[in-house]
Amino acid sequence: MLNWCLFLRLNKNMKIKLLNDDYIEIPDDHSVGVGFSGGVDSTLLLYILLMHSRHTVYPLTITVDNRFHRHREVASEVLAKCCKLTGNHDVIHSMIHCEDIDLSTTQNEPALKQNRFIKSGLIDRLFIGSNQLPPHGHLHTEDYKQNHQAEFARRDPDAIKPTSSHGGVFQYPLINYDKKKIRDLYNMYGIPDEVYSSTWSCSGFMDNDMWSKNRHCGKCGPCQERIYGFGKIE
Repeated sequence: MLNWCLFLRLNKNMKIKLLNDDYIEIPDDHSVGVGFSGGVDSTLLLYILLMHSRHTVYPLTITVDNRFHRHREVASEVLAKCCKLTGNHDVIHSMIHCEDIDLSTTQNEPALKQNRFIKSGLIDRLFIGSNQLPPHGHLHTEDYKQNHQAEFARRDPDAIKPTSSHGGVFQYPLINYDKKKIRDLYNMYGIPDEVYSSTWSCSGFMDNDMWSKNRHCGKCGPCQERIYGFGKIE
């Protein structure tokens, strides 16, 4: 059971404690959405929202490549596990396939406002699990610096990034935390290891036979980032 000090109420929002003096604010009077890939970071946000939200939580699984079936499989599996562990099954899970939207830059995020949940007012904010890269010198960070400059600027380990955009519609409570701090939050909230083991972050290519045996290649940047933060891939 969580210590009572982990959350406070302020007006119509609950302030859920993160690390240091950081909080997630969850509205008492409205549903929220979470961009949910089934990865480590979005699963952390989902778990916290399931624990504390008084209204329906809308996980939105958005895929932008041909691994749609894997995203769908992992996201559904992780969601079911989180619902069971938290005892909260008040969710509506939406799968959105958008091959033409590049989510590596905040300039394209307004496209997500076309989502019917936001346009209809069913949710008033969408939580996104973008987080900070490991320190300079890490393989994944150096790759981003050289080959993915827009995403590097967004996840720069030396910069303090804003935790919301577009008038507060998009919330990034983890944007200034690297994977080691994400691990600290898993421990802080007592999220079982079985949840982490079910998440998926790999960007390496694996055929279906490899996928059925092991869902992570262990070599790509996201896999190396998992090892950096948690000391293991799965």
